[in-house]
Amino acid sequence: MEHLPPALGLDALVTEVSERLHAVAAVNDRMRELLEAVVSVSSGLDLHTTLRRIAGAAADLADAEYAAVGVVPGPDGRGTLLCWTAQL
Repeated sequence: MEHLPPALGLDALVTEVSERLHAVAAVNDRMRELLEAVVSVSSGLDLHTTLRRIAGAAADLADAEYAAVGVVPGPDGRGTLLCWTAQL
């Protein structure tokens, strides 16, 4: 079979399509991670455990070493300051 010269711009188009497919796959992976985080966070009713899970999920999703979640008093000044951190 003889080699034909590439069509004008065809190589660039194939490269662009390939890059976009990789980007879609990456977004799909991140969406799966987000869904797993939502399921994990919502699996318990204990406030302390839930906030710890939120911090851990946030760190995972942001590719961060640390994450923190805080609950502060409302405008009426009532409530307790709670803060959780997660280290990966």
